[in-house]
Amino acid sequence: QPIFNNAAGIEATERFVDLLLEMEVAPPGSVTYNEYEAVQSMAQGESAMAMSWWWQYTNLVNEEKAIPEVVENARFAPVPEWEGKGGATYAICMPLAIMKDSANKDAAWEFLKWVTNPDLEKKIVTTTDDPNTTTNVAVQVATLKDARVNEVWNDMHKTAAESLAVSRIMPQIPEWPEVSDVLAIAVNKTATGAPVKATLDQAAEEVRAILNRAGYY
Repeated sequence: QPIFNNAAGIEATERFVDLLLEMEVAPPGSVTYNEYEAVQSMAQGESAMAMSWWWQYTNLVNEEKAIPEVVENARFAPVPEWEGKGGATYAICMPLAIMKDSANKDAAWEFLKWVTNPDLEKKIVTTTDDPNTTTNVAVQVATLKDARVNEVWNDMHKTAAESLAVSRIMPQIPEWPEVSDVLAIAVNKTATGAPVKATLDQAAEEVRAILNRAGYY
């Protein structure tokens, strides 16, 4: 059952909307930004911060993509907490796998062991001499907590590990993409002035219809 239209969900959405419409802390038009546009806004000095996946950090410290003030001062931090409720974020998995009908399972397994090797990952993440191939993306816990990695990336990975400790995953059901679209549209409507409770209530009804059609009820 969708519960994002309960008291907690309404309060959270209202806080989000107030930041945009009442406090006016975001640039005009930012409600339509995608990830790239949000990062560009920060890179050009229009925004003081942007929530994004961590690979975008390389763009913020790249002299060819961001203004000097941003390059010199950009840092990575957890998503702001709600006072008295702690922090929360979400994580997703992009798994590597071997097809069950593969004719080269042994070779594929050797490749997976190589590509997920912690020492190789650390080497890749700490090699930053070429901006075109530099990456800060790491998946090994050991890499996130490694002193050298954090020295290179201004403690970004250590901070990421702290964020992951309070992360949740998105619902693991086939219908989630359709449900998330309903939510995205609803939140976007509230961010442009639609009443929060009525909009979330309508979205909840749409989600129930999706799940009912899928046989959950």
